[in-house]
Amino acid sequence: MLSKDGYSLCLRKATLPATNGKPANSPVANLVAATIHPRDYSRINTLQWNEEYAIAATKQPYKEGDVLVEVDTDILDIKTANNQALVLTDWATYEVTTTTKPVPAEGFDFLPSVEASCIVYLKDLHGSSDTPPFPFYISPTPDVPESINQLTPIESVIAVFYKDAQSGSMITSSSAYETDPIDLTNDNRQAWELYKDASGKAAWRKVNWVGSK
Repeated sequence: MLSKDGYSLCLRKATLPATNGKPANSPVANLVAATIHPRDYSRINTLQWNEEYAIAATKQPYKEGDVLVEVDTDILDIKTANNQALVLTDWATYEVTTTTKPVPAEGFDFLPSVEASCIVYLKDLHGSSDTPPFPFYISPTPDVPESINQLTPIESVIAVFYKDAQSGSMITSSSAYETDPIDLTNDNRQAWELYKDASGKAAWRKVNWVGSK
């Protein structure tokens, strides 16, 4: 149905950012983390991943429709609930280290001394058409020097169809083919089915999980 029109099945994951103690009004899911392209579709498509993260920074501006191609630091592992931060002193000096700055209980910080945007990645994901790592968040606007940027990845995802999208596509608009956030806490397993509703339009519905844990 949608594959004939070039729509890829995409995974988006939200992050709740806060700057200098002021949280955003709502979680942000502005990058496509991973895709399954029409050529790779099967009757049942399964995406599996762990909540393990990496982080980087860029000085390049990105806008709706752009694709994140490269960053200006290495991509470094970072852990939640460990008082960790990416400290960016300049574009040649940066590290993930323990910080005494305020850190969210289930997240980490980005502490730039130059204007920069932060990118957060899932390190590992199986079942997509893409290769790791998988970016799912970029600062909506560049973070200013000496700001404390707290980032809390949320353990839920959104499955959505976009036309001609790929991993790293910056998309802030909604889609007609989008699920509600799929909760992944408490070892929750969920499956969603795309079907035609009574009016003949494409819609999603939750179905019983039949995969292995």
